[in-house]
Amino acid sequence: MESFVLVNGYVALDNTLMKIDNRKQSIKNDLKSSSLIIIVGGIIIFNLFKKYQFSNGIETFKSLFYLGLQLLGIIGIIMILYYAIFKKKWSNNISIRDIAIIEIDNDDDFEHELTVITTNRREKILNFRKLEHQLEPFLEAIKKKNSRITVKYT
Repeated sequence: MESFVLVNGYVALDNTLMKIDNRKQSIKNDLKSSSLIIIVGGIIIFNLFKKYQFSNGIETFKSLFYLGLQLLGIIGIIMILYYAIFKKKWSNNISIRDIAIIEIDNDDDFEHELTVITTNRREKILNFRKLEHQLEPFLEAIKKKNSRITVKYT
């Protein structure tokens, strides 16, 4: 497994998989940042059950509106947790055979910005420092594993 240094982490190339390890982004940090969302969701669910458990049902339009609003809040919290826990973690693993285009942006004096585009138009941005000279070995290693990749300089 070959490993290359990024600005904010590492990228490792296996025979079939490119794994991006961002030091700043981890599930532990995601759970810490989404703990407020979990607490608010718990309060909404608790109030929802407390309010409608002992009543005779929904009596007015106002109570129906608040019930709908609370249910939308619960759905929103579930979607945010799904993104924070699963989607963000899974998006850091890209199959090498799915990579179609690599675009390199050299506008910055200190960094190379690489945009990896897959066949299903999913994009991932990688930033390499120019002083560490990691870009050329990375491109050579990835071209060995998938020769169909086209490299574009912008």
